[in-house]
Amino acid sequence: MKGYADTHYFGKVMLRSDEEVYNGEMNNLFTDGVIRNIATFHDSIRNGDCRNPTVAPSVRSNLTAILGRTAAYQKREVTWDEIMNANEKVEANLKGLKA
Repeated sequence: MKGYADTHYFGKVMLRSDEEVYNGEMNNLFTDGVIRNIATFHDSIRNGDCRNPTVAPSVRSNLTAILGRTAAYQKREVTWDEIMNANEKVEANLKGLKA
């Protein structure tokens, strides 16, 4: 399947592929997400639940960003297999950031 996603914290959301199209509206992903995450974290602590269901989606999200960055830098289509087999170390350049 080939496609792309155009998403934002606020406003329009668009997902398109060869098979389907989705258009929607995101009211306030950042604020709503923070509220849900804090409530989930609080409930987990109170219930002694040590699972972390956010790991897999977080990894996928980061890999998606790396895939997009790699495709942009190399100015070509990049596949998941290429990213997963690249054995590339990606480091953030935090020079100049203030704590």
